[in-house]
Amino acid sequence: MIYTEIAPSENLKEIIHSYWMFEIPKDYNNGKTFLFEVMPENKVSIVFVNYPHFNGIRCLGVQLKRMEKEVNPGSIYFGIRFNP
Repeated sequence: MIYTEIAPSENLKEIIHSYWMFEIPKDYNNGKTFLFEVMPENKVSIVFVNYPHFNGIRCLGVQLKRMEKEVNPGSIYFGIRFNP
């Protein structure tokens, strides 16, 4: 799995906390779906998702507790994390 986080330009730092991308190779976990733990987050993200069977956009709100998410190998998530 590859996680990348990029800081925004100086002009956007008041609004945007970061850009991030999470990639899961197709052969990860022998190509089988697995559970991934998402940690609590006090920011809102707009996430562009590219699953092997679905492309779309999700909005993730503030999370107050850990959450488990089923993840498919071959998926890519690209998010924009906003400041509160």
